[in-house]
Amino acid sequence: MRQSIVAWLDDHGCEAAHECWVHGGYCDVIGFKFAPRLGRPIPKLLQNVAVELKMSNVRQVIRQASQNKRGANASYAAMPTERCKKMRDSTRQKFIANGVGLLSVHGEQVNIEIPALWVNDGREQCRKKTWWRWHLRNERKKKSLLPLLAWAVKCGAG
Repeated sequence: MRQSIVAWLDDHGCEAAHECWVHGGYCDVIGFKFAPRLGRPIPKLLQNVAVELKMSNVRQVIRQASQNKRGANASYAAMPTERCKKMRDSTRQKFIANGVGLLSVHGEQVNIEIPALWVNDGREQCRKKTWWRWHLRNERKKKSLLPLLAWAVKCGAG
């Protein structure tokens, strides 16, 4: 399920970080996006989205995703599509009441079942350095894979 969420975040222009400390607990996946870098300072963090992954425990996922809202623009819970289909309306209302979005995941397909409450009050900036370090780590990974990808294309594997 994690890879599907990471791909979904990538489709929405966000990089991903995994198992990060966010205001009192670990978050399964954080998606973040920076403004273009101009000069030396760390650029402005444009957005960050927290995603909690759970197979079935609705009460726990709502609690964790609600906690993640303190350090993110939006917070989602991601659950298998089959579990989302079986949810009662009263359960769906708990997501809405807590401002937590719901993502259904089936294989590689991710759908927004309930949109998250988007808050743009600057709270995302409090962990900007952390996400910048993840961004730099992601950039190093990409650069280290380039020679391998070039070799694979040269050998006809790509």
